[in-house]
Amino acid sequence: MTITPNSRRNARNLMKVWPSLFALMTGMGGIAYADPTAPTNVTGADAPVLNTNSTSVNQTAPRAFIQWGTFDIGTGQSFNVTYGAGVSVPAQAILVNRITSGDISNISGAINAAGHVWVLNSAGVMFGSGAQINTGGLLASSLTTINGADTEAGIAAMFGATPTGTPFTPTAFTLSGGAGGAVTVDSGAAINTTGTTMLVGPSVSNAGAISAGGTAAMIGATDVSLGIDLDGGTGLLLNATIVGGTTSNAADPLSAGGTVSGHRVILAAA
Repeated sequence: MTITPNSRRNARNLMKVWPSLFALMTGMGGIAYADPTAPTNVTGADAPVLNTNSTSVNQTAPRAFIQWGTFDIGTGQSFNVTYGAGVSVPAQAILVNRITSGDISNISGAINAAGHVWVLNSAGVMFGSGAQINTGGLLASSLTTINGADTEAGIAAMFGATPTGTPFTPTAFTLSGGAGGAVTVDSGAAINTTGTTMLVGPSVSNAGAISAGGTAAMIGATDVSLGIDLDGGTGLLLNATIVGGTTSNAADPLSAGGTVSGHRVILAAA
């Protein structure tokens, strides 16, 4: 092959452009995942507003449910929850996000909410190095069956007659099922909640920083019973029980590296 002045110049130009292309493709150090997509079965909230770099949800009732096709938040993107007149105490509100695509949820951006945000994805949930979670509470779980049901019915059974029922203090519920996805917090990720942080799945690992004003819980199992007290917005996890006879079937069901702090810290694995 003959190298000409033009080919040298083209190569130099490519080397100049490549870093910018690489940064764009990788989200300045991480894969540039898109915002959540395909919201359906919206209950207790207005229709989500999807913009280029942000997704906004106005929660209109103490209990809300949204089913998503995918739930990814890329670097520089955000998921923001506001509250209408129907939510008298935002710190006690719960927004349940159920993901059905079969793809893991990659969260490398921000989640901002005064209330509790639950992310249920049987394929798994990963908080990337750029994740900044600032919420009243967080449940990230690859166990998507609530109280024996894998749909809104499971949530209704927990909250009362409908997913937008009266706030409960305290309550107990079970998480089970799922496809065996992992829940991971990468180094550089920061999860901060004024209430409870709960990471639940067959395999749970943390290499980031978790700080909870209530309880910080990492539970590696496939069938879990939880009791949570939302009174005053503390989100104190009253108990966490791994149902007898169940196992995680994971080589490493629990890896508690990084930092974990809270009013109470629970680390448990089957």
